Amino acid sequence: MAVDPSVLRLRLERLIGIPATDGNAVDVLRNGERIFPAMLDSIRSARHSVDMLTYVYWQGWPAEAFAEALSDRARTGCRVRVLIDAVGGARMPRDLTEMMTAAGADVRMFRAPWARSPFTHNHRTHRKVSRR
Repeated sequence: MAVDPSVLRLRLERLIGIPATDGNAVDVLRNGERIFPAMLDSIRSARHSVDMLTYVYWQGWPAEAFAEALSDRARTGCRVRVLIDAVGGARMPRDLTEMMTAAGADVRMFRAPWARSPFTHNHRTHRKVSRR
């Protein structure tokens, strides 16, 4: 039995608690050779905003390329918000955070491990999300 797409959409919105927006698309990318260029292209083509959530913030060329692209967008007036998991981004070079912040990006670390709450240390997100 087929489900009406509008009914399915409404059910999904209620399930996740976030209303869907029209005009979005999803591309499944399975490795860094495809993921990084697609994410960087998306960031570089943003006109209004960039919201990026990531567990790992890399070192070396990926970290530098992302920091430069995000900084560039912030300098052009785009709203740039970057949320990085405190564990996954622990080895991120601080000069990159400072570069993005100086350009006007809002960069934040979240869910830092807390010694008084050892059983919640693994409540992390491993998503790679970039929205333009």
